[in-house]
Amino acid sequence: MKVRTSHVITALIVGAGIVVALAVLRSPRPNPSKVKLDSTDKFLSQVQDIRERGGGSSIKEGQVLSIDKKVSDKPALEFEQLDVDMGVVPNDKPTVKRVSVKNVSGNPVDIMEVRTSCHCTEGKFDYVAVLADGREVATIPPGGDMGLVITVYPDRIHGFYAKKQLTIATNDPVMQQYLIDVTTRVDPELKVEPDIFDFGTVQRGTPAEIRGFVRQLTDTPVTISKVQVPNIAEGDPKKGKSITPPVTIEVVRRPESEWASPGKTEWDIIAKLEPDAPLGEYAPVYWLVTDLKRVAEIEGKIYVKVVSFFDVSPASLGARNVVTPGQAKVATATVSSAEPIAVSDITVSGNDLGVEVVPGASPNAAEIVLSVKPDATAGLKNETVEFTVKSGDKTSKHSMRAFVSVQASAPAA
Repeated sequence: MKVRTSHVITALIVGAGIVVALAVLRSPRPNPSKVKLDSTDKFLSQVQDIRERGGGSSIKEGQVLSIDKKVSDKPALEFEQLDVDMGVVPNDKPTVKRVSVKNVSGNPVDIMEVRTSCHCTEGKFDYVAVLADGREVATIPPGGDMGLVITVYPDRIHGFYAKKQLTIATNDPVMQQYLIDVTTRVDPELKVEPDIFDFGTVQRGTPAEIRGFVRQLTDTPVTISKVQVPNIAEGDPKKGKSITPPVTIEVVRRPESEWASPGKTEWDIIAKLEPDAPLGEYAPVYWLVTDLKRVAEIEGKIYVKVVSFFDVSPASLGARNVVTPGQAKVATATVSSAEPIAVSDITVSGNDLGVEVVPGASPNAAEIVLSVKPDATAGLKNETVEFTVKSGDKTSKHSMRAFVSVQASAPAA
């Protein structure tokens, strides 16, 4: 039989196609699970590395890490403690405490940042990876745990006590921030008593004094050079107004014969309330200035509420409208009490205004009347009115402001 050349060529092409098809069919196909596993090889390698270094992962060799795509309504992380008490720490070196953090969810959790409210208290996780942009991220795998290392630096604490907060920022969809409170007590170089000079509530004009002491505890000699009572803000802090606290603090070195321990200096510390303290509530601080290396200034606290057996309303004397020389009774204020009172020794600063006391509606009240003298000069007057109030055996001095704007002459009719 005669075979045509075209048939031979066709047969060869078909045979080649069959061989190629068989080769493709017999070649190993990619395993979908293997591909998925390869995509997590880097993560599993990190988990294995953490486990080998004591990171605490519960993943066993050969176990394929599954990622639970379901989002729980519970926080992913469980902290061994959310309120961490560092106890009494040495005053000359940092103190470290480790808090265990466990991932109880089915997904990895990234710790993106650990922020602090004070550089005296810092937190960092055991193992972190540095990203291309320089950020550090700690990853806790599902079921794994990692240590949060808290470090306290006593040389950054102003005093002997600190309560600060760490903020743990995560990619946990339920709880993106975890708050850790850290309390620290520093082994003190000095003992100061009382912790606060608390005068409580004091009647204005009543003498008040509190005595305490300062005792050196360290073997290194200590000197207290001075004590400061800074002004306290009044009203809106943005306006920068301040007032001087009505309390003075004095520190006096005790004779060596009165020291409780030889070689350890002691001081008397005396707080006095000024007798003419204005009415109001005050909570200033004071500073003991020392030569201590760790903390040169030690803060103390003061509290006092100054009240009176009488009330003055309004608190100042002021005329809403422009007044003229010789005008009488441009403003009044009422002094009242629960008991009969007497108001005396009334004066006003400057030469343009006059004040007098007239009986009130009852024996328990009196009226302060402000007027303008006939020879008063034109302009804004800002003066101080002072008087004494007495009721039974109680006596107190009081001062108030007087504001008026004096016109040169009476306006034309």
